[in-house]
Amino acid sequence: MNAREAPAAPLYELVERTRQEKGWTKSQLARKAGVRRMTIERWRTAPRTPLPATVNAVADALGIDRQLARERAGLWPPMAVEASPDPSPSAEPLTAARAEEVARRLAASGQQGEEGDGATERTG
Repeated sequence: MNAREAPAAPLYELVERTRQEKGWTKSQLARKAGVRRMTIERWRTAPRTPLPATVNAVADALGIDRQLARERAGLWPPMAVEASPDPSPSAEPLTAARAEEVARRLAASGQQGEEGDGATERTG
């Protein structure tokens, strides 16, 4: 399986090696990181990159440098949209997959649907 098929596989390998060095079970790591065990397991084979917040939580639990973890997860360097506070027309185009990812991140952070954020769907 290559990085294109499972971009977070290198992170999974680093996490597994570090977890084993600490003598933790997979369930202990998941509990300490505040994520589901299967979330980490999917990094080995999933065809998409994990959420940055999840990568950070697991890295913090294991004492792994966040930037290293993000690099191994296929999240570094940051995308043009994330790197610039004022995205320009040259920034990454908004695809359906990217829109779904943004919606998931907003929902996970509890920001979706707040008044004035423009994320709430208005009905007549």
